[in-house]
Amino acid sequence: MAQLTVYLDSEVLNRIEAAAVKSNLSVSKWVREKLENALKNEWPASYFLYLVLLKILIYRKQKRLISNKISKGRNFDLSSRYKYLYLCA
Repeated sequence: MAQLTVYLDSEVLNRIEAAAVKSNLSVSKWVREKLENALKNEWPASYFLYLVLLKILIYRKQKRLISNKISKGRNFDLSSRYKYLYLCA
């Protein structure tokens, strides 16, 4: 296995050592795991699900706000009307 030398200030080293002890790992293994995880090109399993849910919530909120303006007879700009028609489509 290859070796790597890294220069750190003492505060960072103390924090790494404390985290390694808390994880019940050696400093070397703790750092290796953190580096491996940081270099993975994977998204968390639920990331895209939450992204879709967030977009749905934003869509519903926008539609509700525009609908409330229409039902209360408030004037709003033409772009909002087009946005409402787009959201309803």
